[in-house]
Amino acid sequence: MVRKSRSDKKDTTCKRCDKVYVNPNKLREHLRRKNLCKPLSEITASIQVPIQVPIQAPIQEVIQKSAINDTPFKNPKIEWIYQDIKRKLGIFKNLQQETSCRPENFDRKRFYLEMKKEGNRPYTSMIKSKWSSFLNSAFDYLQRDFDRKRGGYIDKKGVVAKICKEIFPERLSEVTGDTDTPVQTPEPKHSP
Repeated sequence: MVRKSRSDKKDTTCKRCDKVYVNPNKLREHLRRKNLCKPLSEITASIQVPIQVPIQAPIQEVIQKSAINDTPFKNPKIEWIYQDIKRKLGIFKNLQQETSCRPENFDRKRFYLEMKKEGNRPYTSMIKSKWSSFLNSAFDYLQRDFDRKRGGYIDKKGVVAKICKEIFPERLSEVTGDTDTPVQTPEPKHSP
């Protein structure tokens, strides 16, 4: 047998002072007190309403506008890492100070430059900043993925080269060292 409660008993908000209580019993105790609560004035009610409006909406609109102008990477793994780092940049405010970049300004070229800068740093066993930690975890993820596809080891510079290949296909020969001109080897001199 299911017991139905009256709808007026479910309300846990005092209509005079707008205070919310945990359960209807606490509300009843509040209403039966000898000294009644003070009713909200019009000024107090108007001040409380804007506080409850979400502040996040304008930031999300800017991110969505910048995402429209940004063409995605062809490689889904690189795209996923890029979106993940951009999301973390929006969540952790200290990263914005560390990189001096806001999420709406963080585009794919900036992603490439940050990865290149981190890839050129010498290896140390200690990671000094949270931003370096995020970038190193991105390198680890991409290295594991590229290693599986190639069947061999790829270093950080190889990962950066793959990202550069996605962003700047016309600069591929500069990054990988491939050239269209054949390398001329000197011919050995024969002594008579």
